[in-house]
Parts: sequence; structure tokens; C-alpha cells
Amino acid sequence: MAPAEIEKIYRITIVVIDSEEVVRKLTLHIKKQLEVLIVFFNAAEEIIVVEQALYKVAFTSITQKNTIKKLLQPFNPAVLLDTDSYIIYRTIDTQETTNAILELLKSFELAEFVRSARIAVIKSNNEVHKELSQFLLTDSNF
Repeated sequence: MAPAEIEKIYRITIVVIDSEEVVRKLTLHIKKQLEVLIVFFNAAEEIIVVEQALYKVAFTSITQKNTIKKLLQPFNPAVLLDTDSYIIYRTIDTQETTNAILELLKSFELAEFVRSARIAVIKSNNEVHKELSQFLLTDSNF
């Protein structure tokens, strides 16, 4: 759960990979929950989705360190910490990119790895904000 653009409103993004019928039924069940204000159903092509990942990669030589850097260069990861024995990278990208980087790092010592839940925004203009604003205008509890 994360704060949204409107004070006192929190957003939860749930990614469901199933048929449209199953996802629509799930959407209806979520709407029935007391604490849920609004539920949006969006197909994959209607949203932008990313996840954040952290990779702590250990190495035993400068040659190995340089090889790791060259392999990851096309992904342009942020270097959060670069020491004499390991590097910590961060990416904010698609699940596919995270998986591709993990595949590249299989032949090295991946000391730690963690990824966030996916986050998403709707491509269409202001749909969520308009709906929330209208709801807040009609509900005096906020």
C-alpha cells in the first residue's frame, strides 16, 4: 500500500494474469470490500508497469568486476555502492528486464537480490484522479 496523489488516499496495485472474465470478477469482489473506494480494471496495454530491483554482486578480481559492468551496461543500472569486493546495482524497469539481468548474473556470485512489487499507472489522462476527486467531493468522511 502506497500513498497516492490525494491526501489520506492509498493505492494498491494488484497484477492478475488470467482471462479478462476472471479479472473482471475479481474486480467486482474487491469493490464489495468496505474500505475500498474505487477499483479500476485495466488491460496490460493500458498501463505502464515497473518494478525496482537491487542486486548485490560479489567478485574476486578486477577482471571479473569489469566483466560484470560490461554485461550490465546495456541495462544502465544505477550503482548504489561500489566496493573492493562487491557492487550494489538498482534497476527500475520491467519484470522482463529484471529477469534478464538475473539470467546474466547467474555465472557470478549474486550475494543478495530483492525486487519490489510491481507498480503501475494508467496511460489515459487523469482517469484515477478525476474519479477520486469526485468521490471525495461527495463523501464528507474525508
